[in-house]
Amino acid sequence: MKNQQHGISPLPACEICPSWGHCLILFPDEVTETMKHFLVVLLLTGWVLGQEAKPRVYVTNHESWQEASTLVAGTYSGATRAEQIKTLAKACPAITVTEDQARANFFVAWDSKTWQQTSWGGHENEFTVYNSAKDVIGSGAAHHMKNAAKDICKLLTK
Repeated sequence: MKNQQHGISPLPACEICPSWGHCLILFPDEVTETMKHFLVVLLLTGWVLGQEAKPRVYVTNHESWQEASTLVAGTYSGATRAEQIKTLAKACPAITVTEDQARANFFVAWDSKTWQQTSWGGHENEFTVYNSAKDVIGSGAAHHMKNAAKDICKLLTK
């Protein structure tokens, strides 16, 4: 028996759950589209839930770190610090560099020196990594800033 206005048959009564009145019938194209939407939602939900918060890292120098019980800006050269932050962020995408000391999970005290300051033989980049309780996680030195950033990243992500 077809619906006179639309030329369609009424839905059959549902045998599984008669209280529903009618069964929901999905045609192959509708099933495919519905499944696609369901899978996209499922994947996005899994991706969002699977995202772990990146460790937050504050970068300073040894002098500022040692002067006070809390970090202060100190007399650190902004251009050098900016280069360190840029290099660390590029070498270690698993972290977030922050200016908010209160929210930092780790602190990096990182000194960059010139060849003259190291008597032409020492390391140009010396660093120490601390956790938020100010425990030393590790330290090191490297001739190049890029190598120091890689070493710092290993300490922060182990």
